[in-house]
Amino acid sequence: MSRVFEEAYRNVFSEAPKAISYLLALVLVVATILRRTPDYILAFIAFYAFFYWVGYRLWTRLGIFQVTSFSLGISALLDLLTSRPPLASLLVSSVIAASMAMSLRCRERLYLAPLAASALFFLAVGRLVDAVLAAIYAATMPALRAYLARQVKGGDALCMFNSFIYSSVSPEGLFDYAFKPLGVKDRGALSLYLFSGRKKRLVVVSDFHPGPLRNIGGGLLVNRLVSKGLRMGYDVVFIHGVGGHERDPVSSDEVDKIVDKALREASRMRCERALSGVEAKSVVVGDVRLTTFPLGVGPPLAIVSRVKAAADDIPLSVAKAVDSRGLVLVDAQNKFDGPLVWSQEDVASLQAALEKAAEAKKCGEFKIGLGFADTSFIDPLHLELGVGGISAIVAECDNSKYLLVVIDGNNISNNLYNKIINHYSNKYNIIEVITTDTHAMTGYGFGKGYRVVGEGVDGDHILEVIDSAVRRAEEDLGLEKAVAYSRIEVEAEVFGENFAQLRGVVERYKRISAVVLAYLLSSAVLALLL
Repeated sequence: MSRVFEEAYRNVFSEAPKAISYLLALVLVVATILRRTPDYILAFIAFYAFFYWVGYRLWTRLGIFQVTSFSLGISALLDLLTSRPPLASLLVSSVIAASMAMSLRCRERLYLAPLAASALFFLAVGRLVDAVLAAIYAATMPALRAYLARQVKGGDALCMFNSFIYSSVSPEGLFDYAFKPLGVKDRGALSLYLFSGRKKRLVVVSDFHPGPLRNIGGGLLVNRLVSKGLRMGYDVVFIHGVGGHERDPVSSDEVDKIVDKALREASRMRCERALSGVEAKSVVVGDVRLTTFPLGVGPPLAIVSRVKAAADDIPLSVAKAVDSRGLVLVDAQNKFDGPLVWSQEDVASLQAALEKAAEAKKCGEFKIGLGFADTSFIDPLHLELGVGGISAIVAECDNSKYLLVVIDGNNISNNLYNKIINHYSNKYNIIEVITTDTHAMTGYGFGKGYRVVGEGVDGDHILEVIDSAVRRAEEDLGLEKAVAYSRIEVEAEVFGENFAQLRGVVERYKRISAVVLAYLLSSAVLALLL
């Protein structure tokens, strides 16, 4: 096991182009004023209309504005820097526009429209050389696509690359369709815990993995479950069960299937049962730490973490090799440092821990409270913390109190984890902190391709948000509530064993990226030379 895939994934331009798109919009305004011509305005309208036509079902007006400003603004900037006539560098914008449009219309030749239009424009204004160059690009782009498809098996390399460019310029980049051929059918379990009181809260333990990358398949899972749940009146808490990238849904369509099935089931559940729980336990066997956490209905959670090794994905092979003793296995994702390994000894330790944890006495009196706090104000761009924010679950069994903190992020730094545990050690008998393992932010920036919680956002600020969630959970603790539990299975297309092929595609994609960049940048070089 390794994090090679995450470490291999990079955005071509990181976060810079999103800011640049707004700066280039300003350049367009300046160029229009200085040149005293409506040409840039007319070109902007034409490009905006083209992008709207290509992606109106998926791109918002903001996204269309961003890509239009980015692509056309580069030409305006080159015109100003070289003192050339308005739209003299239009070829550059046309190549960029064609590349971005390819990310959605790769199977069609519609993406070539900007190049064809540029060729006609240059002919109309008497720029024959530029018209020929535009025609050459229109002819060579499909040829380059076919060549790269032969070099990189398992996906359309040029479409994927162009999608990465668009995804960098605008946060709406969607390119999971390129991976649909890699999907295999599988069934994953969802455990649903519904709480009905002052608010409806739904805890979802999903054996579908929320990865591999932002805007690809399962990378949308937490976001869509939280947002759709909110529209239906549920505050959703997502918890990752078992399974790694082999359980990644391959596309947004599969994600919607999982989300819709979960929420339909929640709407059918009737909260009538009285709260009933067992004592929580924290058991350490070998290199495995197992924490059980009761939710007042249904089987308790069995949160699996590690002592020395990294607490990362629990492989399906490990989950199938043990008897969960009726508990719901949860991947803690709360220790980033350490080797990624599950040896036979570790599997035996997990089984022994489950045996011990299953021997829990029933509570005479049980209470539970749930609280949520938004993290947008400490991480407005969601570079580290997802839209699921931070949830706190407080359980009280007779004279003991337990705390579970759920952070929407991809693992957590050891320092922050220990800081949170120490912060609440005098208030709760058992404390556990887990993350959702969301890959909604994977691909931002350089390094490993994502940030673990506590790496970029100040830990004290995160702790303040956790305090707010815990405070609300404590307030909810004494309120009356009805509960219900349901376990369902959903059939969806996931990567399965083909995930290794996807990882290979990304690795090979890195090697051909220089070729594609040279092809795209050559238009700018030619614009400066001619």
